[in-house]
Amino acid sequence: ARDLFLQGFTSDEARRLEGSYKEPWILGTAWDVVARGYFDEDSSTREAYGELGVSRDIGFDFNVGIFLGVGNNRKTSSLELSYVALDRFVLPRSGTRFKGSVVWNMARPDSLDNFLRAGAKLVHYIPFYGNWMTRFSGAAGGIFPTDATLDRLDYFALGGMDSFRGMDVRFVRSRSYGYSEVALLWQYGYDLSIEAFYQPG
Repeated sequence: ARDLFLQGFTSDEARRLEGSYKEPWILGTAWDVVARGYFDEDSSTREAYGELGVSRDIGFDFNVGIFLGVGNNRKTSSLELSYVALDRFVLPRSGTRFKGSVVWNMARPDSLDNFLRAGAKLVHYIPFYGNWMTRFSGAAGGIFPTDATLDRLDYFALGGMDSFRGMDVRFVRSRSYGYSEVALLWQYGYDLSIEAFYQPG
């Protein structure tokens, strides 16, 4: 089906707006067209980036996508693979989610190198008693070649709910990262989830 997603936040020194739109079954085929992008600004940087690509489901659980993007002083091409096998999409209780991507950054200014950015994230839920369940997850990413000359905006921006929890969004910028996480969750129906987690990174 068609899918529209918008998300943003603002604070004293930072703001971000991101979104995506999917138009399914282009020309009656199994391919979908996806447009997505973001605008990101803090006290020292401002970045806008947009992508257009195609994706398709392989079976029921796998999805593959190919994208071309344009941003500040760069153009990108990327390949993504995802696997989703959850009992439900909102507050899942069991199952697995995986997403991996490789992005080639090109059309750099003369003073900066082209580079490859690769990353992956895995999440696995296991129910064990009543409304209690555990979640195991991990993620890793790196930029290659490791000695490439990069701009600050090229680094992974880490922090917030999607990576290093307890840190502000973009609190860490790094050429490479990795973390694991174990969480204990209590869920009530489709409306409420409370968790305690431990995350070494």
